[in-house]
Amino acid sequence: FKTQEELINEVVNIYSEKMVQRTHDISRKKASVQDLLKAHLDGIDEFEEFYIKLVSEAKILPKDSRNAFVLIQSAVCNHLSEALQSEIENGKIKDLPINFIFNTWIGILNYYLENKDLFAPDGSVIKRYGDKLIEYFMQLISK
Repeated sequence: FKTQEELINEVVNIYSEKMVQRTHDISRKKASVQDLLKAHLDGIDEFEEFYIKLVSEAKILPKDSRNAFVLIQSAVCNHLSEALQSEIENGKIKDLPINFIFNTWIGILNYYLENKDLFAPDGSVIKRYGDKLIEYFMQLISK
């Protein structure tokens, strides 16, 4: 790589492609909201430390890397939106704006990840709290 920016962009793009593909794969199975949240966490878990860096340093990443990070969020949001809409129509999920539900999920998740030193200083936030985060989030949005 000629520059550090090129290297960063390549690494972020590789990670982004893996995360987006994982989300696409699970959504093809007409997954539930809970299944999509689990797939999202599984994708983060594989590279948790890297994802935490992306979240905490997103504002200072090169433009192409920021765009790749946004692509991850967009893919998760898109597929989660489809599942949410279906479950809202079936009366399983509260009829809240989908962007509010998604942003609440990302906010809770990123809060735990960015504060790893408080929640899981010697391990993985996802392994330690992932199932509980999904369980409690589902309680918040379920009817």
